[in-house]
Amino acid sequence: MISFATLCFGLVYGVLNVEIRASGGVDRVDLVLDGRQVAELKAPFAAPVDLEWEPAPHELVAVGYDAGGKELGRARQWINRSRGNAEMRLIVERGGTERSLIARLTWNCPTSGVTGPVEVTLDGRNLPAPDPSRIEIPVRDTSRTQILRASVECGGNINAVTETVVGGTRPWTDSPSLTAVPVVLEKGMKLPSPEGLAGWLEKNGVGLRVAAVEEGGFDVVFVCEGSAFEKLKRIFASSGAPSHEPSGEDLRFRFLVPVGRTGDDSTIDSSTYAATAWFERRWDAIGLTLTKGLQLKPWPGTMQRVADAVAAAGLASAGRERRRAVVLLLGPGVEDGSDLQSGEAARFLSALRVPLFVWSIGKTASPEAGSWNATTTVATPAEFHIAASRLRADLRRQRIVWVEGAHLPQVLTLTPLAKGIRLAR
Repeated sequence: MISFATLCFGLVYGVLNVEIRASGGVDRVDLVLDGRQVAELKAPFAAPVDLEWEPAPHELVAVGYDAGGKELGRARQWINRSRGNAEMRLIVERGGTERSLIARLTWNCPTSGVTGPVEVTLDGRNLPAPDPSRIEIPVRDTSRTQILRASVECGGNINAVTETVVGGTRPWTDSPSLTAVPVVLEKGMKLPSPEGLAGWLEKNGVGLRVAAVEEGGFDVVFVCEGSAFEKLKRIFASSGAPSHEPSGEDLRFRFLVPVGRTGDDSTIDSSTYAATAWFERRWDAIGLTLTKGLQLKPWPGTMQRVADAVAAAGLASAGRERRRAVVLLLGPGVEDGSDLQSGEAARFLSALRVPLFVWSIGKTASPEAGSWNATTTVATPAEFHIAASRLRADLRRQRIVWVEGAHLPQVLTLTPLAKGIRLAR
């Protein structure tokens, strides 16, 4: 009945030209941005929408009406969020026994088909899914709530993602939408059960129900500008080759290398960075993987889009809604040519609930260290590993609290009842 012809992926801000596909019975389409109506459209159902010039997560909803004002349908997409914009549904049913559960997964990609595998996890543990319409779920304790998550890679850099709750006291016919809220525990703090977290989180003064709490693995994105990479190569010159053994923990990391501008459209981030694949290795292999395991193309000596790459890294690190962080590596020759300022990129990561760590590479502080509030200096392999160990310790204190409902991350807050935790940022 109604759908978006304009799909937003990656980092998007400024003025966005929105086009809507609507069936013949639709007379009017209202565009609602973050709960506020911003346009009333007639055929051909297209209009510019001002997202402002500092990136932030947004919810864009299109509501179609007939000539009499009756609602005929609506479509929604997230902007500047890690959520997939393809439709996906995950239903859990009881199996043949008390402890037997079956999940049924359906999706609708806006591209020609699926180009990647179906990935299903239960509290971060991979489950085999040879038949997505019948996925067996091993649940030993049906009284404990767990998060069942599914994702499918579609063509055109589009992915479908969904989650639901398994176990607990919720009726089996009820499959709520969920929002991940990363929090950081104070030293020695242990979170209570989801029921014990009642009243800890709210949206606009209204309490939210906590569905589950998850530890999960770690997704870390390193933004390494050119002079930092050259300095690190010299620092690790006498070290051995990177380890190919998998990490003892569920650690994934990747690298983004800022590049120069190749176009003038600030709403497109395709020219912001060169990205590597995700690596699954030990923590002590991060530095060697970067300096000895990669063959990177030359980058411009000046005007690298560092802040823009940091913002894009925030989206990448939050893509699977696990414990996450972005680490910016600044060298002695950095000169930022981004559209964004460092503060704007940092505020965007804070809105996404992605912690940002900044390391200055070399004995002398990077000239950009002050603008990024860099507090860590790395001049030797030992100092690199110490910094990585501190990062690991911080990530271990993160938890993912899943609340019911589909919410923008920046509007959720802790109440005075919340003790011993803070929102990740």
